[in-house]
Amino acid sequence: ITELWWKTGLVKHTPLQQGQKRKLNALDIAYLKGCIEWTLDIYTTELQQELEDACGISVSEPTIKCTLH
Repeated sequence: ITELWWKTGLVKHTPLQQGQKRKLNALDIAYLKGCIEWTLDIYTTELQQELEDACGISVSEPTIKCTLH
């Protein structure tokens, strides 16, 4: 850090990119939770299809499971 300061007179913090961009936003997650509240015994495959039909988003079953846990 001091070497950079001596060379440029500046020290700029460059944040690291963390992970991938999220596939589901807050509205999509709220939709999934609403589906679960409406039908308590809904399967992840059914949630996957509901999300694709209603929101036009195609995600995997593990993505749905991880999002809801």
